[in-house]
Amino acid sequence: MQEQDLIEFDSYLNNDLSEERLRAFEDKLVNDPVFKEAFESYKETVAFLKHTIGEEDKNVAFKTTLKNVSEDYFNKRGEGAKKVRRFRPWYYAAAASALLLIGLYVFNKPGMPQYGDYANYEPLNLVVRGEENTAVAQEAQKAFNTKDYEAAAEALEKLVGENSVDNELKLFYAISLVEINKFAEAQQQLNVLTKEDTVFKNKALWISALGYLKQKDYGKSKIQLEKITDDAEEYKKARQLLKKLS
Repeated sequence: MQEQDLIEFDSYLNNDLSEERLRAFEDKLVNDPVFKEAFESYKETVAFLKHTIGEEDKNVAFKTTLKNVSEDYFNKRGEGAKKVRRFRPWYYAAAASALLLIGLYVFNKPGMPQYGDYANYEPLNLVVRGEENTAVAQEAQKAFNTKDYEAAAEALEKLVGENSVDNELKLFYAISLVEINKFAEAQQQLNVLTKEDTVFKNKALWISALGYLKQKDYGKSKIQLEKITDDAEEYKKARQLLKKLS
């Protein structure tokens, strides 16, 4: 099992894979039995460790967990050892890696910003804009404002197709696509907006930066943030996010 596999396992469990990587990962689960078995053991290990750590004081809990896991799974071989199921050799690598990941989190407390901390979007108001007579517009508004982004993306795609010059629709469509991890499609919409000198340019740059943040592509996120002009509504929070990414 390679280090990259562990990274993919962790990203999959945290729903951080792009649509393309997600398809590749799930195809590999179906077609590669060794990969699947490694993933299942990794998932079990992570679940065990999280359950063991629980909601206690994390520093103390991690030290206790590390000690117990070492004794119960790695070192105990003599009489009186706990009866535990036998695992293949690479299970121990997965367990050690999971412990390391949790240990790094507990003791180093990484401060990288998270997408969810910034994904606070204004409501979609198509009714106010006088489009209340279309069922699709009503559906898009309701779905987006109730955070049903799958349905919102579907409805907004139709509206964008009918109103190709409506930049606000494109923006909300892109937000919905980011929310459901369709990053490439979202970026296509945002690229159109960022190339035009309109009131939506800086908003599109902000959403683009958040999309890259969600993918943990911090370099590209910073590039987009740096393009936001100082007269924009998004400028202050863009600078704050840039500082955290530096």
